[in-house]
Amino acid sequence: MDNQRTILWALFAAMVFLTWSQWQQDYAPAPPAAPVAVDSTEPAAEPPAAELPPGISAAPGATTAPADQAPATAGATQPAELVKVETDVLSLSIDPVGGTLVAAELKNYPVDKDQPDIPVQLLDPAIPYELVSGLVDSRRSGPTHLANLEPQALAYSLAEGADELLVPLRWSENGVTVDKVFRFHRGRYDISVDYRIDNQSGSEWRALSYQRIRKLHNPPERSMFDVDSYSYDGPVIYDGEKYDKLDPEDFADEPLDQQLTNGWIASIQHHFLTAAIPPADDVYSYTASYENGVATLNANGPTLTVPAKSELVTSEQFFIGPKLQEQLKETAPGLSLTVDYGVLAILAQPLFWLLQQVYYCLLYT
Repeated sequence: MDNQRTILWALFAAMVFLTWSQWQQDYAPAPPAAPVAVDSTEPAAEPPAAELPPGISAAPGATTAPADQAPATAGATQPAELVKVETDVLSLSIDPVGGTLVAAELKNYPVDKDQPDIPVQLLDPAIPYELVSGLVDSRRSGPTHLANLEPQALAYSLAEGADELLVPLRWSENGVTVDKVFRFHRGRYDISVDYRIDNQSGSEWRALSYQRIRKLHNPPERSMFDVDSYSYDGPVIYDGEKYDKLDPEDFADEPLDQQLTNGWIASIQHHFLTAAIPPADDVYSYTASYENGVATLNANGPTLTVPAKSELVTSEQFFIGPKLQEQLKETAPGLSLTVDYGVLAILAQPLFWLLQQVYYCLLYT
């Protein structure tokens, strides 16, 4: 009996220690974190050819360009042309070609406690790792991730005392104008993407929205000296009730093809994640591919119809940042599940809540 008590107390102590360590790394100031690892002994994989999502039925008389005749990918622009965005917690780069988020640094999270001036970088064109979005119309045109969008400026910064920063990019053709507006908020890692569609043409305009996460799948090799290496690093999907970890190497034999509401896609690692979150009530088609080492998750939306001489606004979200549970809960249902406690969740979650209350008491007293 004494031995059983000793074992139970030892397990309890270990669980408390692991929970405390997780809490320290996620919430304490300047937590250490490991950057995404790339094996330097092998050449970086070339990104797969850019393709538009499956289009809606073409309008009468419309011609549809084959995917293999699509223009060059968004990465073709020069760095000087990128739109730079600074908030209090994020430093980002947006490519005017398509409005793709191509680089993102987390200002409050250094890669290591011994390197406090080097922030964690999630999105990185050199990996590649990017968040793609766009609208494609019935002619396979529109403000897609391949279209040239016009920014109003090449540098934006959240003003002192302001809670919101808007970054607009504009596309216009044949009487249809679309403003793709990124909305950032002080202290937050969720990003709204609004499409403000003004159809002043003589006919209705039909299009669908899509979001995409592209990332080189190169999880670190497990090491007993690196606890981060035992955390899942890769793509996940949420179907409205539960989330599943996906193995890109299985995409060929077990293709992802789901029609979901209240869903989202994400790429997660130990302390951080990026996520693409469509409108909750709309039915989106979720697919995936794996080419040249790059895993791509797609969320393709339903058809939007904008009558002639009218306007429409539709929105979606991205998340780029640390696994802050309150922000994850506020951003989308189920997003906090990316903080995976494993089999000890029933004990670890209450302990985490207790540690959080202690932290707040110490912070504000």
